[in-house]
Amino acid sequence: MAGSDSNFEENSSPLDLNAHPHLPSNESDLAAELIRVKMENKKLKGMLSMTLDRCSNLKNNVFEELRKNNLRREREAESNPLRNSSPVWEEGECSCTVHHCCKKLRQITYKPHVTRVHVKTKDSDPNLMVKDGFQWRKYGQKVTRDNPSPRAYFKCSFAPTCPVKKKVQRSAEDESILVVIYDGKHNHPPPFGASNVALGSIPDSEASSPSQPTTQSLGSFQQLLVEQLASLLAKDPSFTSQLGTGP
Repeated sequence: MAGSDSNFEENSSPLDLNAHPHLPSNESDLAAELIRVKMENKKLKGMLSMTLDRCSNLKNNVFEELRKNNLRREREAESNPLRNSSPVWEEGECSCTVHHCCKKLRQITYKPHVTRVHVKTKDSDPNLMVKDGFQWRKYGQKVTRDNPSPRAYFKCSFAPTCPVKKKVQRSAEDESILVVIYDGKHNHPPPFGASNVALGSIPDSEASSPSQPTTQSLGSFQQLLVEQLASLLAKDPSFTSQLGTGP
């Protein structure tokens, strides 16, 4: 009886590998299991690397879309009439550690330079050209809903980078009146004979009456040229020496 008990204990030993078929029974099985785990680990690393690459590509695509959106918004802002607005600057004092005193220009707000003027013309004149002293290039014409007369679109060609545009259309109430709308501010010196309306110096309240645009007086402009010329000549040594040795 004792022999049978010892035989039972030997056969039912917890160290018996045959009693646990899911565990490796020898060194070769252990090596095979280790290889399997390594292969699975390698496969998981590959999947992780692929996932990271996809995340990186997705992030790059998002950044590219944001960049395209910013470019599109910039183009829309450039085509917006408000781009012709001129900033109003306010001069203020600021403290500076390097210089004793400095001045900064602080941008306050944007005010669009839009001027409307009525110009009296002949009823028989089909031309939509308004002589205001500036050079204009016509780039379009169309008929609007509320007016049978076409509206012509012009752009200032006096300077290549000038942003000023104007629209000319006959009045729906009186065909002898041309309604001219100037949009923007010129970024170049005005030519001789330029009207105040084309310069944008007349507000809408003053330019709403049906009349010819008032031509800018040349006296102040000529006076400014004379003063600048006198200042340049005063700085010329040869000119001042000739004045000192005059008759």
